[in-house]
Amino acid sequence: MLKKIALYAVCGLTVLALGSPLARLALAAPAVATFNVNSTLDEVDDNPGNGLCHSASNHCTLRAAVMEANFSSGAGANIIVPSGIYTLSIPADVGDGPNTGDLNLTTPQPSTDPLITLAGAGAASTIIDANQLDRVLKIEPDRTATVSGVTLRGGFVTNGSGGGLANVGTLTVINSTISGNQAVANGDGGGVFNSGNLTLIQSTIARNSATVGAGGLFNWGMLRVVGSTIDDNHADTGGGMFNVAGQSLILVNSTLSQNYAVTDGGGIYNNGEVNIYSTTIVGNWADSERQGAGAGGGVFNSLAGTFNLRNSLVAGNNLGDAPVWDDCDGTLHAYGTDIVGLQGEPTVCTIDQPSGGNLYKLNSLGLLSGLQNNGGPTWTIALLAGSSAIMDGGNPVTCTDQNALPLATDQRGAVRVLGGNCDIGAFEFLPPAVFLPVLRR
Repeated sequence: MLKKIALYAVCGLTVLALGSPLARLALAAPAVATFNVNSTLDEVDDNPGNGLCHSASNHCTLRAAVMEANFSSGAGANIIVPSGIYTLSIPADVGDGPNTGDLNLTTPQPSTDPLITLAGAGAASTIIDANQLDRVLKIEPDRTATVSGVTLRGGFVTNGSGGGLANVGTLTVINSTISGNQAVANGDGGGVFNSGNLTLIQSTIARNSATVGAGGLFNWGMLRVVGSTIDDNHADTGGGMFNVAGQSLILVNSTLSQNYAVTDGGGIYNNGEVNIYSTTIVGNWADSERQGAGAGGGVFNSLAGTFNLRNSLVAGNNLGDAPVWDDCDGTLHAYGTDIVGLQGEPTVCTIDQPSGGNLYKLNSLGLLSGLQNNGGPTWTIALLAGSSAIMDGGNPVTCTDQNALPLATDQRGAVRVLGGNCDIGAFEFLPPAVFLPVLRR
């Protein structure tokens, strides 16, 4: 006889009575599949869809785990990738399936939306290298995924987009590095190409290149960048980032530095809508080959674009032969308190203040550090004592994110407000006598 009482309290734990309706529901609920990668070999799964990660050599390889995860039910799948260098060795083919070339998280079956999580042991120790055979990873339409704790490197695409990563689905990337990837011969997005919904958190996009747009990130969808660093990327247009007309790009507590465009937009080239919050854009270059063709060392905002600043720092960006300061081109809208340009240097773009606020110039580049490890998961540019970006004695400044919520920390994870006011950019200045809690790797 089935018991009428479904729940019992045993030793402080609530358990389901055998045979109760709740128990039957619990037993029927699909479990999340977990695949523990145990080999750095690049081998396919020998029976995709049977729920077992298994290759011909009796291993659970990264490719085999991805192939099995693609068949996961509505509960989704976890792929656990330990420390190691996972070098792709199977050349791409015209079908671009998950069994060749790049790793593909494919479109799920209709009426399901399983989450696939790929978790490495940390960007410094779990490295996925495409070996220049193809890009590293692709997220296909309608797929939802999270990638964390990995480095994606060695990607190479010709006449395509996204040398390291191409996202057409919904993707969150956390605590990861995308570096050393290329998109050549009419390629966009050397590091990342996004035409879906992408959120990048506490990650680094560095040393990628594209022959056309965006050495770092090319956005043709919805892109949010939080607590991240984009540096040393190269492209013809938009060295760090390129945002397409009609698309949305949001940056919060992030840094763009040392990105290079042969023509326009060393840091960012924008045709759509960009909103930046407490972000630092310093030391980027337009006209990087010194040919006299280019503008917007830090930001190039086209006539079709909208570019909104909030509590952000844009200074020390260059055009052609240094030191030709060229922080922005086009029209920028400054909200709250912002710093654009250097004292004593003309501002070459138009900056308006739709709701008032305060607009300043930076007193000295010498009062900024270079891009370096200041603690936290990503490199930052520190404010040094005496910098006009330190607002402790100035007008009230409140740092918020895109949801108008106060930012509790800076890019490093350090306490955001010290001294009564939020400092400008991605870095909160630390008075020498104050202890600084910082999130470290």
